Amino acid sequence: MRPPDIPKRQPWFIFFLFLLSVALLFAHLGLAPLWKAEARIAEVVREMILKKDYLHPTCLWVPYVTKPLVPYWLCVVFYKLRGTLDELTLRLPVAMSAAFATAATALIGRRLYNLKTGLFSGFFLVTCYGFITWGRCAAPDMLNVSAIIVSVAWYLYRIKDERIADAFILGLLMGLSGQMKGLVGIVIPAMLVFLHLLIYKRLHLLLRPGLLIAFLLGLSGYLIPFILSFEGKGAGGYNWLYMAIHESVLRAVSPFDHKGSVFTYVEFVPIWMLPWTPLFLGMVLFHIARWKRLGRQVQWLFLSFVAIFFLFTMAGSRRSYYILPILPLAAIITGSCLEFLKDGLVRKAVHIQIWFFFLVAIVLVMSPLLSLWDSFPLPARFFIMPCIQGIFVLSVLFFGLMRLAKDENSVNFLVIMAVSGFIITSGFVLFIKPYFDVRQTEKPFILKVKKRCISSGQTPLYLDIGPRTRARLDFYLDLSVPIRNISNLNGLVDAISTKNRGSLLLLAEASAQKDMKDLLHGLEVRNLFCQRVLPWQGWPKRQARLRRSRLCLFEIIETQERGMQADRLADPAHQP
Repeated sequence: MRPPDIPKRQPWFIFFLFLLSVALLFAHLGLAPLWKAEARIAEVVREMILKKDYLHPTCLWVPYVTKPLVPYWLCVVFYKLRGTLDELTLRLPVAMSAAFATAATALIGRRLYNLKTGLFSGFFLVTCYGFITWGRCAAPDMLNVSAIIVSVAWYLYRIKDERIADAFILGLLMGLSGQMKGLVGIVIPAMLVFLHLLIYKRLHLLLRPGLLIAFLLGLSGYLIPFILSFEGKGAGGYNWLYMAIHESVLRAVSPFDHKGSVFTYVEFVPIWMLPWTPLFLGMVLFHIARWKRLGRQVQWLFLSFVAIFFLFTMAGSRRSYYILPILPLAAIITGSCLEFLKDGLVRKAVHIQIWFFFLVAIVLVMSPLLSLWDSFPLPARFFIMPCIQGIFVLSVLFFGLMRLAKDENSVNFLVIMAVSGFIITSGFVLFIKPYFDVRQTEKPFILKVKKRCISSGQTPLYLDIGPRTRARLDFYLDLSVPIRNISNLNGLVDAISTKNRGSLLLLAEASAQKDMKDLLHGLEVRNLFCQRVLPWQGWPKRQARLRRSRLCLFEIIETQERGMQADRLADPAHQP
């Protein structure tokens, strides 16, 4: 018999889970340099602050109308509070929203089952790879996840009273969700709410004029940022609302990029759920095999999971991180194992999960042996902390299972798994990832370029550099003027011909140096410095490709002979 929940202590347990999620999400949050998913957000916020225009976002000084405004505004708020725009400022809103998503997931688990299941569900969510990775990234995807799951939690807790104020707040939350990344933030909670009303035979609520009008009034808040952008100065002829809707619908119906395989999410949902993948897959099989025995609340949960999966799978544009809104429901499905431990299929899934942790722990303990392999580039000191992690996990599993030998039915099976999973995830966040973060070479290279630009008083040019890389370059160079991107070497020749005597700084890939020397006769092409390629970034063939594609700063200098030719052409006596 399950012991009853203690209502007076429930908020404190949820608050403890919230603090645990904060600890994992905020540890070393500002340490890693920006990566490609964060580049455009960072540059849009920087240009907003420079122009003091918070209604008309631009990226690389061109209108960027495909994403809503609220994620940028949140970054600006934290910039105003901290007084500096850096990686930590950009990631703080996302990390905080991820912590709230953890608490909302626990509350939904509590609503569907009980407090313990809710806490385990929140714990599984905050310690899974996909959530902890994107919850520490400045991209708006986790803001979208948080707004969706908070909207669903509000519906489950408040709509039972059928109050107009609650319907208005639900609409407001869903409108805010749509402002995080796009219309998908409205579609998903609306779909989950409709499924719940259908299963519980409460579709009549949709016909209640008071509730419906209040909900639509709250949902209309979604339009406010677009109205402000459309009416404000600097709109540049763009209809921000039309472009945002067009972006969402076009990507779903007729995508122009990101055309992933139809099996993309079959692959990535298990990857995002690591290290809980064995238990998660076991619980999915359990829900399918025992479908007729499940209650309505469990059927709604699993149908919601399936509906989100098929929504993204049937959309034309597919990307691994689009499916992130499914993770809270996947965590609750995984956490529901606590309710069905007496079922043989669930117990097998639990045992497979424990054996999986045994395997992971053994790999971690044995990892120092890799340092003896000449072809493996990481130094021996890197493996000290993973080895210690593995020893801790093995100790927890060994002593825990010895204790459980006397009481095989105890839910302490899950406590053992939770502790093991926390050690693995926290070790990754606190020790393994920071080792690589502090050794990234792109940011030091860009800061070195910035120092050279300041000392020479020159603004560099780009040669055929992609928009995401340019966004990171612009953010770290922090110039108040646009930097010209030349698409090819012929454009570079034209740029040099229109420039006055002297030198020119150019950012380009290392492979461009030979072509520049062959084409730019009478000019000296000097390679000042390049981005480093680290030993662990790939095997020899990939290392060679990285060296060819790494960024370098070139100085193009006019030689004396070319300068004399230019002077003769400029002399009126030599004019025909």
